[in-house]
Amino acid sequence: MAFAHEALPIDSQEIRRLKENRPLLVTVVESLGRPTYGAQKARVDGNNARCPFHHDDNPSGSIHHVGCGDEVWLYTCHACDWNKCAKGGPGGTGDVIHVVQNGLAENATPLGFTDAVLRLRKFREQTIDLGALSNLLPFARTTKSSPDSAKIAKALAEMRAAQEKLRTDSALQKSLWHTRAVDPHTAERFGIGYSEEASRGSYWAFPINGHDNSLMAIKLHAVDTAIPKSFWHPPDAKHGYPLYPVELQPQGPIWLCPGEFKGLAVISAGLPAIGVTSGESVIHVTDELIKLIGNRVVAIPPDSDAVGAKWAKGIAELLKQKHIESRIVDLDLQESGADIGDWLVSRRVAEQASPDAVRSELFKRFAQASVA
Repeated sequence: MAFAHEALPIDSQEIRRLKENRPLLVTVVESLGRPTYGAQKARVDGNNARCPFHHDDNPSGSIHHVGCGDEVWLYTCHACDWNKCAKGGPGGTGDVIHVVQNGLAENATPLGFTDAVLRLRKFREQTIDLGALSNLLPFARTTKSSPDSAKIAKALAEMRAAQEKLRTDSALQKSLWHTRAVDPHTAERFGIGYSEEASRGSYWAFPINGHDNSLMAIKLHAVDTAIPKSFWHPPDAKHGYPLYPVELQPQGPIWLCPGEFKGLAVISAGLPAIGVTSGESVIHVTDELIKLIGNRVVAIPPDSDAVGAKWAKGIAELLKQKHIESRIVDLDLQESGADIGDWLVSRRVAEQASPDAVRSELFKRFAQASVA
């Protein structure tokens, strides 16, 4: 098996960084469960998880750490001995490298240590997905081809710096929650970052990936609405009608949201959602979107203005032409221009409603809506 980065040596520092990366371990565990056990996704909720190595109706796995100072994060299943690479024989505990080795085993033979590290290296750099680990990783999809390598390298460096800034700044994480109802776990899963430049101002950064899951662009969304709302790097990437975020689990209606933050807020509440990065400015559905929806029903939450209503009706009509059922969900938004993100900020942040209560209310509103 050949890798583009085989020339770069694997050192102890890289291995340590992989093992200390909790979001990476969470994403790997969740991704593993999707193709292997169908609808029973290996979802991680806090420190608990459905095991990706066996059918697990009730969570029997856990994410935990060992060590003081430099922490190594481990996945443990209390119901099966999944780790065939454990010292002393098969066991139920291992780090992220062990999870990849066992998850990509062929004919019961685990993937080699070096191949597993290289796979994780490329995944962290967003140059590939984890192959058999997932049919769809939780970043973005676009119909446009990737830019040239120089632009990719520049965008990748900017995105890494932005992600690190948000990951290490609790004040920014609180701001993201209080203003957008996007929790830190969701922010890490979907690679959100924070960028601040004297010439541009402050922006939230979203990684936009191509069909091969390699980073092809960054969309930046203004923190302060007084400055230009958003822009792309490189600028022409938006013409591919990118989708971000994309989360198809759990089962139930997929919430098709005009904008990234609206989709992220819905996902933070524990519901499946797809964000359309062009917002309400374009009434268009791509073949990629249709494939993602499949035979699912779609919930469309319009903004409370004429533009939002027009977009919702237009999208519903296009979906109908593709034989996809959709419902335009009325959230009873009082302020003109308000949207589902504002609704979730009000319910989850201001009123401190539980995710279960929010999901129940949204399901009720969806059930009351007429089929478009």
